[in-house]
Amino acid sequence: MKKVFYLLFFLSLVTLPASANPIKYYRVDNVITLAGKIDAVKTEKCYRQKKDFIVLYITAKEKNYRVEVSPQWFYQLDLTQGAQIEVTGSYSHMNNLDQIITSKILYQGKVYLFRDKNGFPLWQGKRKQKGRSSMGKRMRKGRR
Repeated sequence: MKKVFYLLFFLSLVTLPASANPIKYYRVDNVITLAGKIDAVKTEKCYRQKKDFIVLYITAKEKNYRVEVSPQWFYQLDLTQGAQIEVTGSYSHMNNLDQIITSKILYQGKVYLFRDKNGFPLWQGKRKQKGRSSMGKRMRKGRR
């Protein structure tokens, strides 16, 4: 009986923080495209307060949307308040907010990609691959 109690207690501790701050996932079955005006460009802590992400707040179709773009280090656009953009991404309604996790942005006639066709981030593993490839080149040069 004590084992069951401790097991239930442990499970409640593990699942409580997860339910209080749910993680959003990119869903390929719920992709929308919106054209609108940028109200604000911000940096926010996302994914359990671990990563600095660029987040846009836009108005499209007379509604406000929170648009999660990418980690700050990957972001290379110069978007400003009032700019017109078109955003494609996975839509969700969470915490009384309409939210989009971006896969691509159309801005001034150019397309900027942030995720592949399956919804995986293009920045995934970039830092590690860069470090490994440069280390590998140094190792090969040293052997010659």
